[in-house]
Amino acid sequence: MKAIQLKDMTLRYDQRKTDGVTQVSFDVYKGEVFSLLGQSGSGKSTTLKCIAGLLMPASGSLEVQKDEKIIYMDQTPKFSLNKTVYENLEDEIINSESHAEKRANMIRTLLSQLGLTNEIDSLASSLSGGQLQRMIMAKALIQGPSILLLDEPFANLDNILRRELIEELFILFKEKDMTVMWVTHDLDEALAYSHRIALLNYGQLQQIDSPQEIYLRPKNLFTAQFFSQVNLITAKVTKRNDSFIFLEVFEKELRFPLNQIRNIDKIKTEVLLVIHPEHIFLSEDKNESFQGSLTRELFHGAFTLIEFKCNNHFLWAKVLSWKKPNKKSFYFNLDSQFIHLIEEV
Repeated sequence: MKAIQLKDMTLRYDQRKTDGVTQVSFDVYKGEVFSLLGQSGSGKSTTLKCIAGLLMPASGSLEVQKDEKIIYMDQTPKFSLNKTVYENLEDEIINSESHAEKRANMIRTLLSQLGLTNEIDSLASSLSGGQLQRMIMAKALIQGPSILLLDEPFANLDNILRRELIEELFILFKEKDMTVMWVTHDLDEALAYSHRIALLNYGQLQQIDSPQEIYLRPKNLFTAQFFSQVNLITAKVTKRNDSFIFLEVFEKELRFPLNQIRNIDKIKTEVLLVIHPEHIFLSEDKNESFQGSLTRELFHGAFTLIEFKCNNHFLWAKVLSWKKPNKKSFYFNLDSQFIHLIEEV
């Protein structure tokens, strides 16, 4: 069931005479984690604020399913430092029709779920950064939202604390079957926790897809390049038949099934091959492989990124176990099942 529907939504900032977002269309389904991904100024927060009712679109339509309760959270939450954790939560439901004992049970249950049982009587001013963020989230959840809009509320936390908190919260969101829209510029977070991702650039949607699809099968050059250190290789179309297209790649001919290629009718004489570093592997068979020359290596602990040159192309390979070759040259291969083609720009 659709929880939120956007159709050709446009918002203009008059002072800048530019569009905040331009003809944005998508649906968000009940229980879905839907991420808005993009660089600063891409229109992520603008889109979320329109859904929250904080901004008014100039045109298009925006519909929220009847009886859905929306809570919006950003980086400047409202809470009282001189009140206890319990009192901060009680402020959100004090005017509800619930009996005092029921309200108390609701608060204790939620604080237990968020690991704040021992801090129930602590002043907000005495909490650590992580505890304070948990209390702020509890203030939102105690109101019983069915849709939660998160505008990077965890941006000010350090990376370790942020990852720990996000992991806990998204388990809780799933248990509560909540619809979550999440603004982020962090690729790893979007890929790990989203059912679908909408990638924006300068207010325009570039692609909406599952994490796997948007990562492995980008629709355009911007989406492909958004993921750091992706390899883009120009290839020439040599021939095609009813089942395959044949390409010249580094002076070797490779073939690709037509049914795996988007926009095959738009591909003419040249294409871009998109392949991620983890799908390039080293080989000892010089007859079946390409030859590259090592330019540099970056050690990341669990893996090593290798930069090398082949036919005037600089490429990256990601290897788990790396032993530097005696010579600068070595052989490598491309995992053809993970090569994606987009039309040359």
